[in-house]
Amino acid sequence: MSLDPVPDEPVEIGTFYNPNETSYETYFLSSWGDIKHAKSLEVIYEEDGYLSCIKLTYDGRSYQFGNPPPVAEISRTHVIQIYPGQWIEGFEMIMGDPIESRKDGPVGIVNVDVWIYDANIEYGSYRPGDRYHRLFVPSDGKALVGICGSSKGNRINSFALIQCEDGQGFPRRPVNDELTRSLAWRNGLPSAHIRVLPDSLRALTNAQRKGLRMEGLLFGTDEQHKDPSTIAARLIRISASGDASRIELTFTSQSEQTSSITRAAGLGQKHPVKTIDIDGPGGETIVSVLMPPMPNEEEDFGWYVPKWFGLVTSRGTQGLFGEQSSIEQACPVKPPSGYAVVGLFLSPAFMGVWTLGALIAPTASSPTCIPPAELLRDDQGRIWDLEPPPPEWYLSGPCMGSDDTSDSMQREADGKSNELATYLDLTQPVVCFRGLLAAPEWCHFDQIGGFEVQFAHGSSRFIGMPLSDRQIPLTEEVSYEEFRAGITTVVARSPQISGSKVHVETKSELQEQNSGPGKEWYPDGEKGARIIAVCIWGGGYLHGIQFEMENGKKSPKWGKAGGDPSISLRTNAASEVKSSLQELRRKLVPGPVMIQGFARR
Repeated sequence: MSLDPVPDEPVEIGTFYNPNETSYETYFLSSWGDIKHAKSLEVIYEEDGYLSCIKLTYDGRSYQFGNPPPVAEISRTHVIQIYPGQWIEGFEMIMGDPIESRKDGPVGIVNVDVWIYDANIEYGSYRPGDRYHRLFVPSDGKALVGICGSSKGNRINSFALIQCEDGQGFPRRPVNDELTRSLAWRNGLPSAHIRVLPDSLRALTNAQRKGLRMEGLLFGTDEQHKDPSTIAARLIRISASGDASRIELTFTSQSEQTSSITRAAGLGQKHPVKTIDIDGPGGETIVSVLMPPMPNEEEDFGWYVPKWFGLVTSRGTQGLFGEQSSIEQACPVKPPSGYAVVGLFLSPAFMGVWTLGALIAPTASSPTCIPPAELLRDDQGRIWDLEPPPPEWYLSGPCMGSDDTSDSMQREADGKSNELATYLDLTQPVVCFRGLLAAPEWCHFDQIGGFEVQFAHGSSRFIGMPLSDRQIPLTEEVSYEEFRAGITTVVARSPQISGSKVHVETKSELQEQNSGPGKEWYPDGEKGARIIAVCIWGGGYLHGIQFEMENGKKSPKWGKAGGDPSISLRTNAASEVKSSLQELRRKLVPGPVMIQGFARR
């Protein structure tokens, strides 16, 4: 019986510089009768630890894929015995740099786990952490009969299977769908029932998807990172950087050694991050994920790179993360019938930009079956992060920054204001202000920065969005060319917003307030102190802010806060203060644009 084998298109998995590339098509079987033989599979690695060759031997013949190095340059060989009647189901490749202490070395295959039908997986001897795993198994109804790809020197540079119709009815293991298993996953493959929402990668071509590196985060997961339904009620905190290139999920721990477990995806540790708390132990769960709308399929839109996302919980709390220039267009991710969103993934797209999307699973494995919720608004169309203020509160007094408008802030024809708003309760003692910034004269906009207010009772409130590291003004004048190149977001001697005055004029003053401990201010130790006044600089535009506490202390001035404040909102006139936030289309700031006080009925 002819096998009629068909090679897949090889996936490039190496970043080796070598102009001499050799292609291979290695056929292991000529007929299904060859399976009756006992077989020996050798997986050979060169001296630096990269995969060099895979060789199958049986019935006195050898079939070799790749170019093995001289014996003296072989670092290790993994030999797998395949018994008569057994056959290879597939290969799980671990890709990265074999030298764990090296961060910028070339990427290649550093370990191969061999899957055998109806038998244990034969794990390779080297399984480093923090690497990407890619599964190569045949398509449904197919079987592996060989492998193909290329090598550069003694290193395998690309890899794929040669498949044919499965004429033996091999018993397959449960695996992810074809899209999900065609991607490379950091720290291990996701559980078989987890899959990537296809729409998340709809804007990518097949070539762009091949070998795409993924980092997944499940909203519920056990210590073995397997079943998302087991500890769905243990998620307690969600955090993300200002550009949504890093996301962290924190869970309560069942271990006596630690009280919590944090899992992260994306770029290395970044601060500050925006954080919201979720009462997983009390039953609060994530019921909806909000994303920017997909571009029009008829347009040539290339990569779909959303830079923000939102989460809605079962208690009506709404957390919004990232650069929200089009937050009013947010729409809930809608999985196929029978599936629910159970997590997020991050993936490096291009030039340091990360894209994100949703992970889904059958509803039986999902922590909730509640239909996705829309973006939460009040009756004025305001988008509240985290939730609307108490119903007995009403806006009172002047709105500082109310002239700072653009098309995106104007009331739409349907009556929606599209203001992104957060309120700050002045009745609660504050332990720490974190993330506020001074803006020097040469900063091209009035820079307050997104900031966090930590309360004495343990919760916190984030106002605006955290800045990325390169957005924080720390050094003096820079060239326009550097600004255009994206090295920094400040411009030398750029036009100022009318009326702006500064209170930091030297590099040392700026660095003292905007770096390290200078970005945190503690009004009265762990017990905290209540805010009794908010001093504001500005008018039609918001320039700066300062807090006055009940113990007589005054915080540093943030933003452009030179001279006397324009107005003070005091608790004897307004017991709470509301910061109405809007990321303008002209990219003003990720911090507050308008501030107005609340009074209580």
